[in-house]
Amino acid sequence: MNPTLKDLDMTYFKPYENRSIRKGDVIVFQHHDSPDRKIIHRVISIDQEGIRTQGDNNRNSDPVTIHPRDVIGQVTVAKRGTKEIVIRGGHSGYFIFHLMRSYANFTGSLKHLAQKPYWWLSSSKVLNRILFRFIEKRMILYYNRQSSEIQLQVHGIIIGRRRNGAGRWQILPPFHVFVDQSSLDRKIADSVIFTEY
Repeated sequence: MNPTLKDLDMTYFKPYENRSIRKGDVIVFQHHDSPDRKIIHRVISIDQEGIRTQGDNNRNSDPVTIHPRDVIGQVTVAKRGTKEIVIRGGHSGYFIFHLMRSYANFTGSLKHLAQKPYWWLSSSKVLNRILFRFIEKRMILYYNRQSSEIQLQVHGIIIGRRRNGAGRWQILPPFHVFVDQSSLDRKIADSVIFTEY
């Protein structure tokens, strides 16, 4: 349901009781195969066959229609840290859903168009030879008894990480273009800041 809901959000729902389930509502319902498992998705259609749902971040609707008896309630509020977020339903929720779908399709098309030039720049290492040495970066080693990882940060933003035992760095796109991964390993010894977590 990202970006409407994110991991670690606390959600509050309201049973429908005498209210009708509406297209656009974000609902909590029981999984068809596992009654103990609960799913939070948005209602995208209601007809005689049942209720069709879809996650805001999913490309396709859920494969199984659900029945009103499977619905536990409507998600109305999410708490993210100390911030409370109102979760819109009905016409507003359906409009938000289509806005997010349009945005995802648009950015997907842009990614597709930019994919070849991006990978050419990344594999040619033209930019990372020139720019990487001028970018202010920090490597921070986070460790505890069970695990450790080195994070590569630029102005406080994590752009890559290397977990203990991993053979390669995981650099987030689009930073592949600017980061010379081979030079990172040479710089670990003298530039890592140690932090316990």
